[in-house]
Amino acid sequence: MKSDISFYDEMMKTICTHKDFGKRNPVDIGVECGYLEEEVMKLLQSFSQNDFAEENKNVPTSNERTKIVGSKKSIKSTVFMQFAGRECNVDHIMDQAEADWCEKGNSRADINTIELYLKPEESAAYYIVNEIEAGKIII
Repeated sequence: MKSDISFYDEMMKTICTHKDFGKRNPVDIGVECGYLEEEVMKLLQSFSQNDFAEENKNVPTSNERTKIVGSKKSIKSTVFMQFAGRECNVDHIMDQAEADWCEKGNSRADINTIELYLKPEESAAYYIVNEIEAGKIII
């Protein structure tokens, strides 16, 4: 992969000015524009969680929202993704992503954060572990 900052600046500019930006996955747009999927994933990984946290510092955390609502009851939830007559439990997909990462020689104990991006139209899920390492699994 290329490491030139101007290359990634140009890629970001190309993706952000694409007519479908905001309507489609930026990875798909980048690939359509001729960039390698791995390069686009590396670009997206470069955005730090700290930037997101700084932008949203006034948004209450889940604990603060609980205090605002006044409820101390814990709610168990399950999320299912349904698409084209198929159904998947999102927790199961997350477990698959963790297992895939571990199969690459990593330890589950080393996972601090994991982000999951579901792409049902591709029957795939993309994940980012610890904001630096990415992978793809088939769902």
